[in-house]
Amino acid sequence: MDRARETLFNWLEPHIHHARCLDLFSGSGALGFEALSRGADHATLVDQNPAIIRALHASRNMLGSNPTDEQYLIESCTIIQSTAPDWLHTQDEHWDIIFVDPPFTGPLMNQTLDILRTGYYTTTDALIYLETPQPLETARGWNLIKNSKVGSTHLNLIALK
Repeated sequence: MDRARETLFNWLEPHIHHARCLDLFSGSGALGFEALSRGADHATLVDQNPAIIRALHASRNMLGSNPTDEQYLIESCTIIQSTAPDWLHTQDEHWDIIFVDPPFTGPLMNQTLDILRTGYYTTTDALIYLETPQPLETARGWNLIKNSKVGSTHLNLIALK
């Protein structure tokens, strides 16, 4: 997945500086932390699993091992324990880049995309990154900006029409 992350951040290079990023289904937090390391102003990491939330806090603390980095990470990285759809419904913030990498089975991908399709949570030119097991069939309301395949995973960068 290092190759996938490299591809993604090559795509995002012109957009990442000063971006507000949202990492839904964050898992290890690699995408959110990488966005911060590449110049994003803020990253919000959301996951429902309590063990993952503890690991995200530990990662944030480890990455901010010197006082300057620690203060920066505390101020620029918010960690939330919730399901992505439930948490999104409580928000009034807008993000420039949203990472969506839910489990491949189940309804979470479609539920999350339906919520994001409203445009309420995104800035005007927001980009949404999706990992999918099959090629993405863009639904109405979305433009496919870029796509690639790494191993059996399809990488997709989309935007609202």
